[in-house]
Amino acid sequence: MLQFYFLSVFFNLFTGFLLVNDNKQIINLDLLKERAFRIVLGAVCAITGIIKLFVVVRTSAIIVGDLIPALSGFIGGLCLIIPDTQIKLPEWFNKVFLTNKLIVGFVCLGAAFLHFVFPGALFL
Repeated sequence: MLQFYFLSVFFNLFTGFLLVNDNKQIINLDLLKERAFRIVLGAVCAITGIIKLFVVVRTSAIIVGDLIPALSGFIGGLCLIIPDTQIKLPEWFNKVFLTNKLIVGFVCLGAAFLHFVFPGALFL
């Protein structure tokens, strides 16, 4: 469905920018630092990532067809949600993803760009 394709590209792009902006301070808006905004955006991005595993763009394989944008959206959404809530995740998740939010942000931006340019490619 093209609606989830658009949502995946949009939320990966926006989440990636927000994660990169946390470290680089490109834009200084109070809205981007609000707890409720980050939790809602992270939740919607993670849910879109989960749905993208099962809803592919064209006739590509289910789950494998949009694997990279789905995983980057899910992980990017979690990186927005976790610091603002009391959710306890394994220590390896905190070490790998939360301390490297800049890298996760760039992966989300790259996945959004590649998914937009190559909508029918396998894994993208």
